[in-house]
This record gives sequence, structure tokens and C-alpha cells, in this order.
Amino acid sequence: MANRAAPNRGGRPRREYTPEERRAIERRRRAERERRQRRNAALIAVCSACVVAVSSVCVWYFGSVKPNDNYDAQMRVGVENFNAGKYERAEDAFLQALTKRPNDPDALVALSDAYAAEGKYDDAIRGMNALQGVDSGDVRSYERLISWYVGVLKDMASANKQILAAYERQLALTSELISPAPAFDPEPGDYDAETSFAIKAGQGLTVYYSTDGSVPTPQNGKEYAKKISLKNNKETMYTAVAYDQYGLMSWPATARYSLTIRYGVDTSAVAYLGDTARSIMDSVGPLYYTSYDEGGYYYHDETEACYYVFPSSYFTIEEETTDGSVEISA
Repeated sequence: MANRAAPNRGGRPRREYTPEERRAIERRRRAERERRQRRNAALIAVCSACVVAVSSVCVWYFGSVKPNDNYDAQMRVGVENFNAGKYERAEDAFLQALTKRPNDPDALVALSDAYAAEGKYDDAIRGMNALQGVDSGDVRSYERLISWYVGVLKDMASANKQILAAYERQLALTSELISPAPAFDPEPGDYDAETSFAIKAGQGLTVYYSTDGSVPTPQNGKEYAKKISLKNNKETMYTAVAYDQYGLMSWPATARYSLTIRYGVDTSAVAYLGDTARSIMDSVGPLYYTSYDEGGYYYHDETEACYYVFPSSYFTIEEETTDGSVEISA
């Protein structure tokens, strides 16, 4: 029986292809697939190019100096330009950042650094003064101002003002330009025997000190030359500063010393027992009452350099005089 072609959906018999026709059909199908693949690849390339173009526009828009840009973008652009040595562009970017966040500490510091790199120190100083007005505890303003005043402007008086301002606010500066605070030896404290102390500083530095709570200067302080002896029954607060040959001050140092010496009662002292209290006072001047201890009355003279002890078994206090001394009698 002869082979008959199977009918297709329309009821027509399905055509049988020869091997040559089948190979031709396969070649056409393969060519069509390759064409579609090339077309899809081209579409992908076009889309990728569009994405890159849009991204580039966004980077340009958000990374350039425009009044509508955001703070972070401007700060990033400013830092990149500053590191590349393009200080004017960095300045513009930091200014734009400040329009987004007025008085922002980081932007003020960055802008002042850009000004300083351009040699615009007046503008840089104004920027750091503005930062101190916003946050007086930001140590970056003091350290930068000290660096510019000392290293470039040679203005030690202005640098010292910044050191004093930071000291008064109890800030910890790390600038290597500032000498360490002077040291007191022996350590400050309370003593019960005759004591003297030294104030030590680095080589080539001149030390000045005060006892009234002020920070000493070469104009109003006392120049330290030798050990300082403590005075009995006296507490004193010392403030010391060391100055270098250019007039730049160190970090100030403070120390509290007090001396209290208790003298024993010597009842065998003929001078005390043989003379009346009045005769003793006539020879040495007024004596001022200090304390009563161990059976005796303790007095010092006007200089506070000499102390006298009167045994209570022989002398008694009468009354206080108008000059502050105390009358005593046998």
C-alpha cells in the first residue's frame, strides 16, 4: 500500500519535504535566531548606554556646584577637589554646602582649610571664629588658629589668646607647637615642715608665676629664678607659664601649697619666763595670735617670719587691739 501524508488541521494532507528542503528550512530558522539575538543584543546595548548616560547626568548634576545640590554631595566634591589641589573648586563646593547647612562645623573647618591653602588667612580666621561662636568646645578651631598665627602670620599674641581661651574652657589641645605645662617639685599639697619648691620647664623656656589666680605674662608675672619658700600658716595658689624665645606661651599649670608648723611649748625658755609679755612686744613689735595648742599661745610677728610661743601657765590673753594684735600679760 502506498504511503499517504497525514492530514493537517485544515484537513489537507501534510506535505512531505525532501532532505534538501529540510536543510534549507533549518538554515533559515538558524539565521532568524541569529538575527533575533543580534537585535536583542543591540537593544541591551542601547539600554545600557541610556543608563550610563542618565547616571553620568546625575553624577554631573549632583556633583557640580549648583544651588540646588545637597550637603553631602557638595562636601564630597569639595574634599575631592581639595585633595587634588584644586582649592578654588573646593572653596566653591564648601560654600554651597554651607548654604544647605549654615554654620555647619565640618563645612566651616573644610572651607577655612581651603582658604588657608589659597593663602586667604583673613577669610580662614573668620571661618574659625565663626566656628567658635557656634561651638566654643570644638578644639579644631583653636588648633588651626594657633597653627596659622605661629607658623605663617608670626603673631604670638593672637596665638597666646587662643591658648588662654582653650585653657579657660578646660579643653585638651594636641598641638605640638604648645610646650607642656611647667612642673612643680615637690608636688603641691599640705606641709608641716619648712619647705621650698621648684618650677621646672623645658630648656630655653622662661617661667613666670603668679599668686593671685591670674595667668602670668612677662608683663604682669613674676619671673621664676630660684626655689620658692612656703610661709607658715599660709595657703597659696600658684599659676605658672613658660614662654619660649618668640613669646609663645606653654600650657598653664596651677599648684596649691600650704604650710602649717606647730611649735612646741618650751617652759624652760628663760627669755619667756624672765620678761613680761609687754617687754617682749615692745622689742619685736605687735604679735598676732595664731592658735592655742599644747598648753601655749602661738603668735607671729608682722613679717610672719618669726613665731613665738607663750606658756599658758605664765601668760594669759587680755584683749584684742585695734591693729589686730592681741595683748597678753603675765
